[in-house]
Amino acid sequence: MGFYLNEFKSIAAGVTLRHLLTHTHGLIEKDGEIIREFRPGEDWAYRNVGINMLIQLVSHVSGQTLSVFMQNQLFENCNLNETGWRTKQHEHLIYSYYEEKDTWVGPNNSDAGDQGNLFISARDLAKWGNLHLRKGYVEGRQIVSQKVFERITTFQTPDNIPAHQPRNGFIWSLQSDSPLSQLGGRLPSCSYQTLGITGCACLVIPKYEAVVVRMFNQLSNPIGYDYLSDIRKFGDLANDLLMSNEK
Repeated sequence: MGFYLNEFKSIAAGVTLRHLLTHTHGLIEKDGEIIREFRPGEDWAYRNVGINMLIQLVSHVSGQTLSVFMQNQLFENCNLNETGWRTKQHEHLIYSYYEEKDTWVGPNNSDAGDQGNLFISARDLAKWGNLHLRKGYVEGRQIVSQKVFERITTFQTPDNIPAHQPRNGFIWSLQSDSPLSQLGGRLPSCSYQTLGITGCACLVIPKYEAVVVRMFNQLSNPIGYDYLSDIRKFGDLANDLLMSNEK
């Protein structure tokens, strides 16, 4: 990490790209300072600091903001025409609550790709899942190397992570026996899923050659809401429907 981002050379010593991509880096931000939560590769915890480092790495290596890089390298090539970082408020886009006033997910309204204001349609989210299902092969073209997608969607979590913690490819959550798994227990072992800040989900089930998405345009949840139970139920319902269609 220090080779790419010198400002993190000390605190991120021993942290690799694989640690960042599997949420096993062990870094956390408290009171505006990044500190060590656990040694890299020894536990799992989703922390925004890891995602922010990945965004900075893209900019450092490519010389472009994440939004420009993704637009040029993927969105246009994959015909994701209903995807992008929005900087203007709209009644159909999610609002949240920041600093005693209504605003939307991106509190700084940045278009650099460094805020939570990436919006995507259900159609484009399904295309994103299909890009991974087909391992980068879209409309008769290999957009990105098949080997890249094989790494993204297969087990990459360090072997010594405690058994109760989730398992990941690169960012994507994989089916596992973990009690913290976000995938329904009835889904096949090959399944993988990614989630958005507003509760949307993209589930890929290679066994059925299927992609299933759900859209959920809000941040707050009712009292007593069980997130894990809800997202697992989504996966199990998708599995049951696809199984019934095979019969």
